[in-house]
Amino acid sequence: MSNPEVSVIVPVYNVEKYLLRCVDSIRAQTFKNIEILLIDDGSTDNSGAMCDEYAQKDSRIRVIHKINGGLSDARNTGIDAAAGEYLCFIDSDDFIASNMIQVLYELLKKNHADVSVCGICDCYETGEFAQSSHSQEIVCSGIEALRLTLEGEKLPGSVCSKLIHRSLCATHRFVKGKTYEDAFFTPELFIQAKKVAATTQSLYHYWHRAGSITTLPFSPKNMDVIEAYQHTLTQVQKACPQLRDVSMFRLYWAHFVVLDKILVTENYKSLPQYQQVLSFLKKNWLSIVKSPYFQKSRRIAALTLKLNVHLYRKLVLMRNKEIGVHD
Repeated sequence: MSNPEVSVIVPVYNVEKYLLRCVDSIRAQTFKNIEILLIDDGSTDNSGAMCDEYAQKDSRIRVIHKINGGLSDARNTGIDAAAGEYLCFIDSDDFIASNMIQVLYELLKKNHADVSVCGICDCYETGEFAQSSHSQEIVCSGIEALRLTLEGEKLPGSVCSKLIHRSLCATHRFVKGKTYEDAFFTPELFIQAKKVAATTQSLYHYWHRAGSITTLPFSPKNMDVIEAYQHTLTQVQKACPQLRDVSMFRLYWAHFVVLDKILVTENYKSLPQYQQVLSFLKKNWLSIVKSPYFQKSRRIAALTLKLNVHLYRKLVLMRNKEIGVHD
């Protein structure tokens, strides 16, 4: 397609089990003026061949085969190759509602926005759960959108739930070699954006599969989430210091995410990251307890952690057992 309005960028790496569902959901969009860029990031299964087969079926599909460089590198390759005025990123193990791009495009155009956002539905083997319980439209500045994203209630942080004017990616790229790529990318995106339009409708379906970064045991790569929100805090202090408190909340949250992973590891006390993360949370426990952004249960957990790490670990293990997470 020579002049697509929207470029849909799909990094592909060893997802033959999920790829058909993902690409079919994009091909079925009610908004037709799209190109679909399948970025085969050095797949070693049948994913690359499946991409080529799809390109034979649909002229809107372009396939780029590249040496494996990770999710961020594949997305950046897609940005460089995109012909559309607007960019949409879809992960290849997820899928989208048939009207997602239509809704995001109309929302963006109607409000003369730079970015539009939709809600997310968390999908498991056992069922689907919308992250927002009611439908709401929000039109605001980019800085306000960043605040809502950091709060984590109305706007999701995932880049995959967004339609983005390509001008915002002229120099802005995903950080290579990091996990939690979106936590590095989204804050700067919103700081650049003049206006953001959003709906809390859950149009993006996020598939939680075994073996993803969020379900694996602790790895030093998990520290990337702390680095990402430390980076966000630095950006906020320069561009919008009024968001410092909510940015600190997200940094505290990142430390809890990492500590909870560490504590389900059998030899957790021997991990060098253990004392680093624990010391930070203990040092800031009073600020955490007083934070209006944390739920009551997390504030109580912070107090428990200050008083008795062993008891806090027992609570983490009990919670993980209830939701079926194992070390």
